[in-house]
Amino acid sequence: MFEELIDPRSAYLPAHITKVILILGKKPIGRDGLIKLLHLGEASVRTLLKNLEKKKFIEPTAKGHRLTYDGKKTCEFLQKNIYGPCEIK
Repeated sequence: MFEELIDPRSAYLPAHITKVILILGKKPIGRDGLIKLLHLGEASVRTLLKNLEKKKFIEPTAKGHRLTYDGKKTCEFLQKNIYGPCEIK
């Protein structure tokens, strides 16, 4: 789903993109906060955000980055189709 957003020189994966979209679906957050949450370096997070912005999934604000309309639709899709931890019996 997010393969075109991957920069081969960066350390992030499609899972990181998914996590960013889900995090931003709750509230805007800045680059420093994402660095801590994703356990990635500043350059990788900066590149990830730049690529998400280019594809119109996010936009910068004074409070950090937030989802655009397309980003919110993607977040809703992910929330409906990704199932959290569950108990295996």
